[in-house]
Amino acid sequence: MLEEKRFLVVDDLVMNRILLCEILDSIGCKYEEAKNGKEALEKLLKSKFDIVLMDIEMPVMNGIEATREIGKNQSKYNNVKVIGVTAHDPNRFASDFEAVTFDGFVTKPYTIQRLKVAIDNLFPPKV
Repeated sequence: MLEEKRFLVVDDLVMNRILLCEILDSIGCKYEEAKNGKEALEKLLKSKFDIVLMDIEMPVMNGIEATREIGKNQSKYNNVKVIGVTAHDPNRFASDFEAVTFDGFVTKPYTIQRLKVAIDNLFPPKV
């Protein structure tokens, strides 16, 4: 099922993108990369993605701002699912999250298991 999904990996740190992309490669997923929220929104307008793995803290446009924009214009962005990615406790950003809806969270350091759990929660098996 994951092999059918297209991912957009959004992180300002190259090493974090490389690590996430290696995990996605290992499970046979297709993906593209963006280095900030602004670039992510531009890519979302040009191509269809199923899931965005969105870092929270980035320059230019952070993950909260980008996810807020996606939430306001879901149809414009093909109803993409957004998983927030952070090295910090997500509760640290609780006040920022009030106006933003992430579809899931993954904390760093990444593991295949954590990523699969977050994705599986977005697409429960059909009965």
